[in-house]
Amino acid sequence: MDDLTELLELICLCAEAGLSLGDSILRACAATEGPASGAFRKMLSQLPLGNSLQQALLNLARAAKDENLRAIAIVLNRASITGAPIGPLLRAEVNQLRADRLAKAREEAQKLSVKVLMPLLLCLMPATFIIVLGPALVQVLNALSLLG
Repeated sequence: MDDLTELLELICLCAEAGLSLGDSILRACAATEGPASGAFRKMLSQLPLGNSLQQALLNLARAAKDENLRAIAIVLNRASITGAPIGPLLRAEVNQLRADRLAKAREEAQKLSVKVLMPLLLCLMPATFIIVLGPALVQVLNALSLLG
């Protein structure tokens, strides 16, 4: 879920600005699009049906297919139950998500060098040999034709 970090930053900003958790999620979902904001919108749609915010967050954690979204829902649920400040918690989660994404990108970059090796050997190496050894081969053939 690529939009999760953006959504969490907006929720964090709204919460630090003084909005409640529910209002922060509502504002952030209104400003973003994507699967994470869709999941949070679905969670918010449970509130008018009589579910508490904590129960809706638990339902989101149960229904979430993405492990990061599940962890965020659990963290938000615990913070809303204990009354802990949401801003620092979300900021730490966003930093962790970014670090995970960076590690994954570095891992993919390392795998790329292995994937590039075979086309390099098949395409560039023969051309290099022709360019480097071609003139020498012509000179050798000319020298052999003079001797023979």
